[in-house]
Amino acid sequence: MSGVAHLPRRRRKAVIYATTGHRLLVFRQLDDPEIDWQPPGGTIDDGETTLAGAMREFAEETGLQSDGSWTSLGACSYRYAADGADHIHERHFFHLVLEGPQPETFQWWETNRDDGGPPILFAFTWRHVDDPHLTFFAHLDAFLPELRRRIALEDNQ
Repeated sequence: MSGVAHLPRRRRKAVIYATTGHRLLVFRQLDDPEIDWQPPGGTIDDGETTLAGAMREFAEETGLQSDGSWTSLGACSYRYAADGADHIHERHFFHLVLEGPQPETFQWWETNRDDGGPPILFAFTWRHVDDPHLTFFAHLDAFLPELRRRIALEDNQ
């Protein structure tokens, strides 16, 4: 009996490290407490630039304005298996410096899920970017060292 080869499910993803000073915006999914902290982000639509996708995803996931300065930090691929399929995410990491005062904590409903599922309630807060215990699941922290390096360079200017 021969097996059928299944192509991996490929998606372009944006990951946004939004900061104000040395604070990084993170959230948890309230209905899935086993999922650790994560930064905002999501799927970049076909035909969309990576920056346009990042800006749209930030607004959809946080409800905040993304009119600060945007910088690309780089990209990497992340491969995993789930639901009997192989997945490859081409992740594009961005640093967004938010302007003006920001809420200390807030909740927001994500209503535009990639998988078409029901809305998810996100609880947002800020973590210090240099917190040695700050890690994200599924390697979403891949560019945290670069973010920290850039913030330190800005501090020294």
